[in-house]
Amino acid sequence: MYLTLNFKKFETENIISYLNDNTDTKTLTEKDGEFSQLPQQTTFGFKQILGRVFSNAFYWENPNIDSTHPIESISFLVSTSTQSQKIGDDLMVVINTKSDNFSIEGLRSSISAFNNQENKNANEFFNAILGFKLDEVFDDVTTGKYNAKCIESNGNEELDATYSVLAGFYYYAFILQYRLERTQVATDVNAANFNEELIKQKTFLLDLNRFFLTPNRSENKSIIEFADKVMDQFKLSNNIKIRSKNVELFDDLAAQKNI
Repeated sequence: MYLTLNFKKFETENIISYLNDNTDTKTLTEKDGEFSQLPQQTTFGFKQILGRVFSNAFYWENPNIDSTHPIESISFLVSTSTQSQKIGDDLMVVINTKSDNFSIEGLRSSISAFNNQENKNANEFFNAILGFKLDEVFDDVTTGKYNAKCIESNGNEELDATYSVLAGFYYYAFILQYRLERTQVATDVNAANFNEELIKQKTFLLDLNRFFLTPNRSENKSIIEFADKVMDQFKLSNNIKIRSKNVELFDDLAAQKNI
């Protein structure tokens, strides 16, 4: 089972420096942000897309950490506004756990209780939910409301790094389209900057479509099935379609106002 998490408040350089110095983690990206050899059996075009969305990516297999649940791997995907696309500042963490006594309902209950605490950070979350802590650099990693999504694994351990990246990639798409939804709800159609806001939404929507809805991912059947399953779980195609329809309606309104 893959647990996907998103963190909004973190020191990018500190996280990247720690993961680069950790000899147990494998770097999936080159200096220019391009994914090199991993994820396995994905197309060159998809690796390019991943490099546009994430500036840095790391994969930690069989981490040597004490945990109440067996941790098979942890992946870290960093998206920063230093990227030309400026999608966002986010840290995605994907944890592959194979605990037999781990339940989705139990996870939700534990996260709900954790969110009622004050002064929370990533390490406190990891400890409360999974019973482990990472380096102290994660004491400075946090977010607004803590959450985690569960994604069932396909069971192919050889493709674990690829599945981890895909899980983080599509969860990030889910988060981004949700942010666009909130932006659209808050949009004031009578505001003086309405046209400017509409252009920003169009650009954001373009990136959602061309990056996250691409069918050019892999020729491996297992990878395609896993990617499609995660997309369906997050209802990405339908949700992005709704955001697109809203932009069309905004665009029609802008045209009428300019007549």
